[in-house]
Amino acid sequence: MLEAGARKIDREKQLTEKAQVILYTKPDCHLCDEMKEEILRAGCAELYALDEINIERNPDLLARYRDEIPVLFIGGVEAFRHRVRAEDFKARLSGKES
Repeated sequence: MLEAGARKIDREKQLTEKAQVILYTKPDCHLCDEMKEEILRAGCAELYALDEINIERNPDLLARYRDEIPVLFIGGVEAFRHRVRAEDFKARLSGKES
């Protein structure tokens, strides 16, 4: 019975904690702007905390992602690169991806 209670607490914690979402971007990046628009269009801001990181401010990130942005991480794991559709973003956050 203890295991069922622990699972219930874990599930409640998942529902109340926001996913950490990181968007690697840089100024004047039209694909980055499109990705941000799709994230907003998903209409699920209550599910995540977004942190935008300008790769031009970090030499290591610039070397890694120079021609690959935008790159979106969810919960520390790369989830999308270059493009995302609102419905795919929302599905990934809610764990209902196909």
